[in-house]
Amino acid sequence: TYYKQFIVNNSQNCSTLLTNAIQEEVGYSCSIAPTTCVGLNADLNITNTGILNLDKDCEIFFNTSTDGQFSFFIEGKLNLTGANITATNSTNKFNLYSFTENPLTQGSYGNLSFANIKTQTNITDTNLKFKNIDIEKQLVLLNSSDIDEYIIDGGSLERKFRLNVSVYSLGSTVSFATVTARNRTNDLIFSKLTDMEGWKSNKGKIII
Repeated sequence: TYYKQFIVNNSQNCSTLLTNAIQEEVGYSCSIAPTTCVGLNADLNITNTGILNLDKDCEIFFNTSTDGQFSFFIEGKLNLTGANITATNSTNKFNLYSFTENPLTQGSYGNLSFANIKTQTNITDTNLKFKNIDIEKQLVLLNSSDIDEYIIDGGSLERKFRLNVSVYSLGSTVSFATVTARNRTNDLIFSKLTDMEGWKSNKGKIII
């Protein structure tokens, strides 16, 4: 079955999304004041030139009657400041496809529920709360909030963190000191040397 798509190829917010979706006959208002609720009977597609800004008074509701009926494609940027993105229920989820390394802007926060993770997805430096998620591909949470009520359905979930370490002795940095990290069961995670300035930074790379 073919479903329409609502395309975001510029900067839009919740209000403009609602207005344009109604105009294109793919959406409707499901608001309960003071929240702006955008009900969608279509896929939502943020292209590589698009950015969608959704604040705390915004909810995106995929009006699914079957599992995976509608999809959310992210190639551009999703900027969340408290918004809620959801679908009908745990049986009838929406599909989430990410085609960019970091689909959310740094510092984004909000809620995402009733979704199927259909592509490798990296969630970095955010406070996005996941609930009732089917993980069908790899989901990586880097310096991000945890996930509640999920099913591993052919995919994987990885939690990763950055670590910058400075080594001092008597107020001065120590060059070439060994920095070792172990987990709570004493398994070795890594062992590295500090540099000439006495600190070890992986310059944004994941080291745990």
